[in-house]
Amino acid sequence: MNNAKVSILITVYKTLCQGQNQYSLISINKIIQLLQKFHGLKVKRRWVFACMKYLIDQGYLQRRARYKNKKPHKFHRLSSLLFVTAKGAQFLTRKGVVGAHKMWIKLVAAAKSQLKKEKKDNLFKKDKEKPISEGIKGLVDMVANRIQPLTE
Repeated sequence: MNNAKVSILITVYKTLCQGQNQYSLISINKIIQLLQKFHGLKVKRRWVFACMKYLIDQGYLQRRARYKNKKPHKFHRLSSLLFVTAKGAQFLTRKGVVGAHKMWIKLVAAAKSQLKKEKKDNLFKKDKEKPISEGIKGLVDMVANRIQPLTE
């Protein structure tokens, strides 16, 4: 990964709503300004989009589109939310970015709790569902095939 991509990932991480949220609302123009100011990189808009696509494809960032319903059946596109994933936080931790390790720990803990919750929900669903034995299922199918629908 070249310097521009790492710098973009660091810039998005540093703009995560001052640590209150896990997302960023930063625009491409603002990324260009911050790259020039803090990293000394002068890049064009098209290169930032290419680097962002690479970071999203590799799993370091995630983008979520937002829409607003202005009128019935009329939607207005809002700016996308950018998230740093656990893989991105781990990469930043390896690079020595301050605070990235805390974020990585939080993301891993959230993922583990989500897995525990899903397993617990699946256990309750299995108890509620009563499996139909193959013999009864075959009998029901046979009876359904022999009964002819009433025609009027």
